[in-house]
Amino acid sequence: MKIKGVLAALLFFCTCAVGLAQPARLSFEAITTTQGLSNNSVTAIRQDSKGFMWFGTAAGLSKYDGYNFTVFRANPQKTPNSLHNDIIWGIQEDQRGQLWISTLGDGLYQLNEQTQQLTAHRLSTLPGRQYMNIFYSIYQESPKVLWVGSQLGLVRFDLDSKRMRLYPLPAPNEVVFCITQDQAGHLWVGTKMGLYRFDGQTGYYSLVRLLNQPLAKQPLVSALYLDGAGVLWVGTNGEALFKLGAQGAGLFKVDTHKALPSATAYQAGGLVKKNIALNGIVSYSGELWVATDEGLQQIDPSTNRVRTYRANPFSANTLSSSNILSLYPDRDGNLWVGTDNGVNKVVNRTKQFLAYQVKPAMPSVRIIDNTVTSILQDHTGTIWLGNHVKGLYRFDPRQDSITHQSAAPKNPHALLSNHVWAIFEDRRKRLWVSTLEGLHLFDASTGRTVRYPAKIPVQYIAEAPDGQLWIGGKKGIASFNPATGRYHYLDTAIVAGFNFVTGLVVSHTGNLWIAQQGALQQFNPHTATQTHYQPSLPLKSGELTDGDVTTLFEDSRGLIWVGTARGGLNCFNPATQTFSVIPAKTARATSAIAGIVEDDKGNLWVSTENGIFRYDIRTKVFRPYDSTDGLPASEFTKGSASRSGKTLLFGSVNGFVVFNPDSIRDNPVKPAVYITGLKILGKSRLLPPSKKVVLAHTENAVEFSFVALNYHSPEKNQYAYKLEGIDADWVKSGTRRFANYTKLPPATYVFRVKASNDDGVWNDQGTSLTIVITSPWWQTWWAYLLYSLLVGAILWAVSTYRSRALQRANRLLEQKVTERTQQVQQQKEEIELQRDNLNQALTELKVTQQHLIQQEKLASLGELTAGIAHEIQNPLNFVNNFAEVSAELVEELIEEQQKAERDLLLEAALLTDVSANLHKILTHGQRASTIIKGMVEHARTSVGASQPTNLNALVNDYLHTSYRAQRARDSAFACTLATHFDATIGQVDIVPQEMGRALMNLFINAFYAVSERQKQGASAYQPTVRVSTSKMSTGIEIRVNDNGSGISESIQPKIFQPFFTTKPAGQGIGLGLSLAYDIITKGHGGTLTVKSHASYGTEFVIYLPD
Repeated sequence: MKIKGVLAALLFFCTCAVGLAQPARLSFEAITTTQGLSNNSVTAIRQDSKGFMWFGTAAGLSKYDGYNFTVFRANPQKTPNSLHNDIIWGIQEDQRGQLWISTLGDGLYQLNEQTQQLTAHRLSTLPGRQYMNIFYSIYQESPKVLWVGSQLGLVRFDLDSKRMRLYPLPAPNEVVFCITQDQAGHLWVGTKMGLYRFDGQTGYYSLVRLLNQPLAKQPLVSALYLDGAGVLWVGTNGEALFKLGAQGAGLFKVDTHKALPSATAYQAGGLVKKNIALNGIVSYSGELWVATDEGLQQIDPSTNRVRTYRANPFSANTLSSSNILSLYPDRDGNLWVGTDNGVNKVVNRTKQFLAYQVKPAMPSVRIIDNTVTSILQDHTGTIWLGNHVKGLYRFDPRQDSITHQSAAPKNPHALLSNHVWAIFEDRRKRLWVSTLEGLHLFDASTGRTVRYPAKIPVQYIAEAPDGQLWIGGKKGIASFNPATGRYHYLDTAIVAGFNFVTGLVVSHTGNLWIAQQGALQQFNPHTATQTHYQPSLPLKSGELTDGDVTTLFEDSRGLIWVGTARGGLNCFNPATQTFSVIPAKTARATSAIAGIVEDDKGNLWVSTENGIFRYDIRTKVFRPYDSTDGLPASEFTKGSASRSGKTLLFGSVNGFVVFNPDSIRDNPVKPAVYITGLKILGKSRLLPPSKKVVLAHTENAVEFSFVALNYHSPEKNQYAYKLEGIDADWVKSGTRRFANYTKLPPATYVFRVKASNDDGVWNDQGTSLTIVITSPWWQTWWAYLLYSLLVGAILWAVSTYRSRALQRANRLLEQKVTERTQQVQQQKEEIELQRDNLNQALTELKVTQQHLIQQEKLASLGELTAGIAHEIQNPLNFVNNFAEVSAELVEELIEEQQKAERDLLLEAALLTDVSANLHKILTHGQRASTIIKGMVEHARTSVGASQPTNLNALVNDYLHTSYRAQRARDSAFACTLATHFDATIGQVDIVPQEMGRALMNLFINAFYAVSERQKQGASAYQPTVRVSTSKMSTGIEIRVNDNGSGISESIQPKIFQPFFTTKPAGQGIGLGLSLAYDIITKGHGGTLTVKSHASYGTEFVIYLPD
């Protein structure tokens, strides 16, 4: 009953009070039992030296790694090494890394993290004395001493001896709730009835009166905090906050010989709440933070400014409850806030995105008030917000106040409607607001407007260099002169395509860029000319990638940036008059572009329907940001982007964001990496402190779990691991935090894991665990030694047996060797005799072969000679005839000269005829000489060298020479010669004599084939030989085709063999095709193939490579 009464009293001053939420710059992320927390009432928070977070709750202890909880609860059976009471009020890690937990009724527990076992230390173990073990705060004075606040007073715990000593308070029924220590070594103790200073050497308590009242009237002291200036802050239940210390700027110093310092109530205008939670005062971000039952309070002692954060069920990222039970700032600058509805995390954001809403609302609930469709910060710092439905809002960032500027169509000094589309401040610092009805000149100081109704909806505003305004909308474009208040509407019949405008920007040159659905236009107002840009199909280089343009922007370099709905971000270079698309590295860069602004460094900040990204023009690097970085939403509204000085502003469907790009920095903290779990064959195994695990050979399936301690956005942490001995390189697992390996052979492995934080900063050192899988006994060193000894013994036995057997065999072998030697000698003599006979036969065969080859050559030469004889006969006949005629003419000339009366004209005529005849004799003699020289060249037996040769001429000459030779042998033979020579062949490097010999053999065979078929008397048969040459991609092809009797398929493989022939005996020796084959294949590196059919004839194909 006593324990329940104390718990009720403690929770009494932590009663929740819900108020109206103020516009907050802190963003709270709630973690509750839904995520695995043991209980939603979080009464104590601590971060251990490794970085893990520990939460004491009203129902157990929870360890948190940013992803999951490990929970320690009371064991109903109260077994040893477990909690017997899980109402926890204090957590402390000593300087040795041991964790200590104080409980409400079961004393102090020591946690062994390796074994996850708890050891209890109690003041009393007697039944009915549980009240003696009600412990609260824990404070470490030295490496060997802990001080614990208890139901009976102050308890000193010796860490070496594990002994407790109680120092009761002077007054009865006193309870110690909180403890701290000053620079002089004195302990300060907060109790149920006031504040005491405790002297550990004497054990003496000194009361410090917070109120000028008797002891019984002193307030319950729930929290103590000693700041860096030496001021002791005292939190109470019922009397708010006090401070102790020297007046002025002096440090708080305690002199035991002087009177105790006086306490001063600190109310800061009465804004500090009365009930402060147990240990509910901490320092965070240079200010004082106080946990109360009416919210979390932020106090700036230098200005006495107090700000209170409360729960708001209708607003996102607020506290989950206003009843604050505990506070703790961790080492990474995050603030943890324990409530009766879970723990809230305030991340120390390195990205100072300031998100606002017009009306507080949860992210899952979209209300039209929070849809910001235009945004502008004017020269006074006031931020103006436009909404297509709700109209115009004024936001004062200094006061965090938003006011609505209502439209009143009947009031000539108010907006015509709430359909606000654009807000613009011109060079003269005048504020212009556009609606579907026209322009409004708005006086921010008076709230009055001057209306300029327009014939077209005014949805976009841009200013020309001369101060003239350009407006555009769904029905066209117009210029507006602010001095005269008159519009000049462009004639859409002349300027085609300006009827449906979706964006507008004026370049520094004065040209007007107009975005449309389907195209982009550049309009020169001075010349009234326009240039049309639209992608073609298929898309060409240098073109706009998408005609659906959503936004336009001109940067400081004069480049025009074009945001599209589906084609990403395009850049138009006026110098080259071409577009370039920015390569997308993230999904955000390919989303529909909503707005573009430029910062001081020339970087582009681009809002999309999927967050914001920064594009570094110098490095070409994209950096995406989303709601986890502090943005109000992922979907941003089209055209709602602006810049004022260094401040950038973007509107979204859930509010707007304001930030200075210089304040957007990546999280620099490298996360600590730990291996948190090990499973062997699917069963969990404790991790040893030595970081080495020895396993049997059957335990070859291993699973590792690991974590990176980064509480900013742990879901963005990235991991990589490798098992040395298995993985050659790092395995990038993304956000996955486990790794499996199966069927590992016996060996020593090192598992390494590294990780990055949410901004990609890697802890490359990471952590590791050595895994030793031992070999089975039959693969151990002593087993191999035994195997060696056994094998050695067997080898010795076998060797001995074999040695004796070999001796017997040697004797038998010597006898057999003698006999076989004689036989071998005799066989040797016989073999030598046979060898001599074979050598003689081979010599004779070679001589015969040479004779046959020479005969074949002579036969070829004979064929050539026959053809040549036929050729040479004609010129010889001419020579004889002309010689005979010339002789007769000479005789006639002589007779004429001997006459007394000579006829000189006749003599001259005779001499002319003689001279003509002699020239003809000379001509035909030279022709005969040429034929003879050709025969001599053909008859040469040497191969000769390759030389450029007109292949077509060579083929044609040998074809006709072979034909004349055939006709010389058989005057009745007649054949059709069909030729087709490729004129592109030109000169070819060949040995002309050898190639001619090969061609002649093929032609002679062709003529023989058609002649034999002709002799068979086939009706309507016309002998034909076709010869063609053609230029191929890699060489030259010569085809010799006849329509003779053909070659049977069975003998085709043999026709290129030497001495194989199908001709009758005496008509050939079978070397013609063999010689042709060698000349083409060996002499020229080509191929010679044959295709033949009995019905269609034969075709030889020569292929000569380039």
